[in-house]
Amino acid sequence: MMSDLMGCTFSAQLHAASDQVNGYIALAPKTPWLVVGKHREAAVSLRFEYLGRLEQRFHYAITAAQGAGAYEGWALGISLNGYLGFYQPGSVRNQWKVEVTAKGNGKEPMRFWLRDAEGSRAGVFSKSSYRLPGVGQLEIPVEQNDYLNVKSGPILEFQPDLTRCVRET
Repeated sequence: MMSDLMGCTFSAQLHAASDQVNGYIALAPKTPWLVVGKHREAAVSLRFEYLGRLEQRFHYAITAAQGAGAYEGWALGISLNGYLGFYQPGSVRNQWKVEVTAKGNGKEPMRFWLRDAEGSRAGVFSKSSYRLPGVGQLEIPVEQNDYLNVKSGPILEFQPDLTRCVRET
């Protein structure tokens, strides 16, 4: 049962959904920033290192798992603007909370909200335009990127696709 993940260290790819987006957590091209991608093949694996539990939230340190290329082992952190991405180990606060929204069973998958250390839930910020100094807002004809963010956008609900679970002793 997927809810058995809680209380152990595990690696998984994440499927994310909100009313506006639906896809797998991936890396934006040539950057350490996390986005909701359309293709499962591009999904990045995350390692959730179990730190403990407080009330209904499980605490984890999250890093890029094996197969994340140059970012393997880097810590999940938050930019000043609230974007989620990978940072070199030790350079960011790496404590995340998982709050289970559906325990999962044989028919329904486990789902959860991902919260930062302050309790803000991860959502998605769709970015299809950019502000350039001295120019203003520009619409750039590129594919829209749905960036993970804890300050803006609709809240995402995550579903882990388990790749490995290690019981803590």
